[in-house]
Formats: sequence, structure tokens, C-alpha cells
Amino acid sequence: MADGLHCTLYSYSPATAQRKQRWHEDGGQRHFYGTAEAARQAVLHLKREVKRDPEHVWEPMHLEKLEIAVPTTDVLVVLLNQGVSTLVKSCEIIETIDNIN
Repeated sequence: MADGLHCTLYSYSPATAQRKQRWHEDGGQRHFYGTAEAARQAVLHLKREVKRDPEHVWEPMHLEKLEIAVPTTDVLVVLLNQGVSTLVKSCEIIETIDNIN
């Protein structure tokens, strides 16, 4: 796996998640997007869905910019065997979506 090679993806996570533990495998499904806008739209869609259900309360979400190792056979093997957390080279919160109507 070449250290200098990476690609940029975007995702989101609850603003309440502890930064250090966010990318550890916990059985939760992760969603990744090719652009920040696609990730933002997914969060806004999720917010609309939560708003429709009176039993649920919206919790703020962080939009995140992730740099991960470029997909190669070796990287794919690591992903399948050890999970995405081992591939994340850096993670930056780029926005928090809170009380947007």
C-alpha cells in the first residue's frame, strides 16, 4: 500500500460521536459520497425523514471530508478484513447540520 496515495470521500456522523471512535467498526452502516454536496443532501433527506416521525428527535450531524488509501488489491483486502477505519488517513469535519428547516 503506497503511503502517499489517497482519494477524498465525504460522509456524515452524529455530532455526538466521539472523534476518536467514529471510524471504528461498530456494526453501523456507513454511507460515503463523492462530493460534499451529495453528503449534505443525504443528511437533509435524513433530517426530513426524522422530522416526519414524532417519536424521533433530530440530532446534529457532522459532514466529514475523509482521505482514504487509493483502492488497490491490497487496500481492498484490508478493507474486507479489517474495516474502513484502517484506511482513513485523515478526517475533517467540514460542517455541522443542526436546526435547518
